[in-house]
Amino acid sequence: MNSRFVATAAKPAHCLADRIHSFGALVVRTWLLILLVASLLPVSGFGQSRSTPPSASGRKPAQETHTTQAATVAARNRVPALGSVEGSTVAMPVEFAAPRMTSPFSMMSPGLDPAMFYGEIYDPWRVWARAEYLMWWVDGMDTPPLITSSPAGTARDVAGVLGRPTTTILYGDDTLVDAMRPGGRFSAGYWFDWSRFHGVEATFLGLLSRDSNFEAQSPGNPILARPFTNAEPGFQGPDAELVAFPGVLTGRVESTATSSLLGVEVLYRGAWWQVCENCFDFLAGWRYLNLDESLRVGDFKTSIDTSPDTLVPIGTTLDEVDVFSTKNYFHGAEIGLLAHTRRKNWRFEALGKLAFGNTRSRATIDGSTTITVPGEPASTTPAGLLAQETNMGTYQRDVFSVVPEFGLTAGYYLTPNVHARIGYTFIYWNRVARPGDQIDTNLNLSQLEPGGLVGPALPAFQWVDTGLWIQGISLGLEGRF
Repeated sequence: MNSRFVATAAKPAHCLADRIHSFGALVVRTWLLILLVASLLPVSGFGQSRSTPPSASGRKPAQETHTTQAATVAARNRVPALGSVEGSTVAMPVEFAAPRMTSPFSMMSPGLDPAMFYGEIYDPWRVWARAEYLMWWVDGMDTPPLITSSPAGTARDVAGVLGRPTTTILYGDDTLVDAMRPGGRFSAGYWFDWSRFHGVEATFLGLLSRDSNFEAQSPGNPILARPFTNAEPGFQGPDAELVAFPGVLTGRVESTATSSLLGVEVLYRGAWWQVCENCFDFLAGWRYLNLDESLRVGDFKTSIDTSPDTLVPIGTTLDEVDVFSTKNYFHGAEIGLLAHTRRKNWRFEALGKLAFGNTRSRATIDGSTTITVPGEPASTTPAGLLAQETNMGTYQRDVFSVVPEFGLTAGYYLTPNVHARIGYTFIYWNRVARPGDQIDTNLNLSQLEPGGLVGPALPAFQWVDTGLWIQGISLGLEGRF
C-alpha cells in the first residue's frame, strides 16, 4: 500500500467547518494580495495628469504615481481621491454610508488592517438615537355582564335578570379598552469601540392611557339593573339589583375602565456575524413591563315609591361603588438577534427577542355604599354590590412568565446619518391578571342582613390570569453621530 495513503488515513479527519474556514481565508488573502498589487500598478484613465507628460524614459513622475495610486483606491472605495493633483482626477460620488467594519466572527482573517479591506475611509459614528410614534393595539379587557336593561312592563322580580328574553346587556360581556392607543418609543445606544463590535442600548416605550366610559340614567322607564347570581341558600339563581324601575326608583349607572402600559429595556449589543452589509447583532440584557388597569362600576338611585307598604322613605338615596384594579410588573432577562442589511439607501431589519422572568401581579378590590335618608346623616358601609367583605382586599402573587417580541422595519436614508423608518411590532405577555377576570358575580345576599352570612362566602377572590398581546405600527427617525 502506498505510504502516502497510510499516513493520510492515520490522521484524524478535519471537520467541514475547519475546511471551509481555511479555504475562505485563502480566498480572501489571495483577493487582498491581488488588490494590493493592482493598486501599485499604473491604471489607464486614472491619475494621469493632463499637465504633466510622461518622462522620456517612459516612467511616470513620483507625483503622478502617487496620484494614480490614490485615484485607484478612491475608485475602489467610491470616495474622492486623497492627495491628488488638482485637475488630475475626477471625484467619484460618495454613497451615504460606508459599511461597518467586520466583526471578529466574519470572513476577515485576524491581523489584517480593516482599512485594507474596506479602503482608507470608513464611517466613524459611535452613538445612535431613535424616536418613534406608535400606533399600537393592546388586547382588550374581558368582563362579565355588568349593566342590563328591560322595557317598561317587565315584572319586577325578573327585570334585568340575565337569561330572560326581555333583558338587554348594556355594558360588559364584551371586550373593553381595545381601541388603538398612541404612544412613543425612544432608544439610544453607544458603541464602545470604533469598529462597532460591542455596545449598549436603552429603550423606553409608553402608551397613553385608554379609557372606556359608559353612563345611563332613567326616570324609571326604561328599567336599569345590575345583574348577579344569587348564592343565598333557598334563593339560588340569576338575579339583579334594580337601579331604575317605574314608580319605584329613578337612577343612573356608570362604569369606567382604564388601561396603561409602559416598558424599559437595557441591552448589550454585540456584532455577531457580518458579511458586507448583511449583519447579525446579538442582544442580551434586562426588560421591564408595567400594565396598570382598573374597572369601576357605580350606581346612584333615589326612592320614589309611594306605596303604603314600602320600607324606604321617599327621597332616600343610595350611592354604590365597586372598584377592581390590577397592576402587573415584569422583570426578566432578555436575549435576541437583530438582523439588518443595506441596499443602497434602503435599510431593512428583522428583530426577534425573548424575555423570561417574574411577573408580580397585584389585585385590589374595594367598594362602598352610602345611604342618605331625608333628615338624617348619611351612613357609609365598606362594601358595594360585587365587592363585599368576602372578597375585598389587596392580593399579590409572583409567577414565572415569558415575553417574546418580533419586529420588522424598513428605513430610507434621508442624509448620510439620518434615516426615516416604518415598522411593525408584536409582543406577547403570557401571564397577566386583569380587572374583569377578578370579578366574581356570585353573591350571597345573607351577609347584608343583620344576622350575618349564612351559606357560602361569596363573592370570593381567586386568581385568574390570561395572555396579553400587543401589536402595531411605528413611524420614526434614527440618527447616528
